[in-house]
Amino acid sequence: MPDSFDLLVVGAGVIGLSVAWRAAQRGLAVCVVERERPGVGASTAAAGLLGPSEPHAWTGPLGAATRAALEAWEDFALELERAADGPVGLRRDGALHIATDTAEVAALEETAAALEAAGIAFERLDAAACARIEPGLRTVAAGLLVPGEAQVDTGRLLARLARACTRAGVQIDIGVEPLSAIRGGDGPVEGVRLSDGTERLAPLTVLACGAWSSQATWLPEAARPPVRPLAGEYVLLAGDPERPPVSRAVRGRLGSIVPRAGGVAWLGTTVRDAGYARLPAVAAVRDVLERWTRLLPALEGLSISSVGCGLRPASPDGLPFVGPSAIEGLAVATGHGRNGIIHAPLAGEAIAALAAGDGLPAVVGPFDPRRAVADAPGTTTADR
Repeated sequence: MPDSFDLLVVGAGVIGLSVAWRAAQRGLAVCVVERERPGVGASTAAAGLLGPSEPHAWTGPLGAATRAALEAWEDFALELERAADGPVGLRRDGALHIATDTAEVAALEETAAALEAAGIAFERLDAAACARIEPGLRTVAAGLLVPGEAQVDTGRLLARLARACTRAGVQIDIGVEPLSAIRGGDGPVEGVRLSDGTERLAPLTVLACGAWSSQATWLPEAARPPVRPLAGEYVLLAGDPERPPVSRAVRGRLGSIVPRAGGVAWLGTTVRDAGYARLPAVAAVRDVLERWTRLLPALEGLSISSVGCGLRPASPDGLPFVGPSAIEGLAVATGHGRNGIIHAPLAGEAIAALAAGDGLPAVVGPFDPRRAVADAPGTTTADR
């Protein structure tokens, strides 16, 4: 007999686990299927900055969702820490956005305009003021200090989400992946057949495989969201916990440095259209190191603890896919690009509400996955 659940989530990244945890809290029986291990993709590779990297992410439908998600983040983190008995590394140290030349100063002004429109407090700084608050920086022309900006340790976040899911009764199946959807002809998806020969049944299946969601060959092509992978290399440096290289996140047009507990510094990141190559490229890692050691010479005295690459799921129009798909019984939660960590509380609550029969919150309405899917046999067009 196949195992039966109320909700089946395919993918154990930050979005998939957030969906599973919130659904289990609503009393639903939930199963998560993950071919590797929780958070192995873009989720733990991310910097964990709780503030968008691009000014346009503060505006329009994306901006409305971003603001709603950020407003939910502190309560989300506190609740998760209680549920999992451990910290997620949430820090509200603020962030310093910097510019090093005339072109970057212009880009910084775009960020300032977006922050002002969103009602986010910030302070403009000249080069001397930047040097006073982050003495290790060199060649900085101007900056914006955003005191309310926060960050989270992505490794801790994913570990706590997995633990909270397990404690809430979620079944997490690791090392298996769907081979085919269970459906009668062109009828609704009723579950999946897995690579180990077993089956999982549920009235709602959620595709939350990040950049791999478009490669879900167990689904008809019309049901796969058109996401593509954008590679991002990062480097973790080990240093002295008593003398961190920066006291807060420092963000520039070409990347960020983020201090973490224990003297660790996260450096990144690239944005490359490199297909599904998961290993970091030498040239990209070199660029990250050269960029940040030029700005922060003290980094040259630290040690490299790890190097990695995450594949962000980018959508054609820059908006994520959150909601019912073109096939009954299948929902989608992916395409968040560089904002997956930020959007996790919102996407998790939205899909959990859908699974419980409560409907989606209005703020995710523009993210309807059916907007990018052509009509095909077996699909529905209701509410498109």
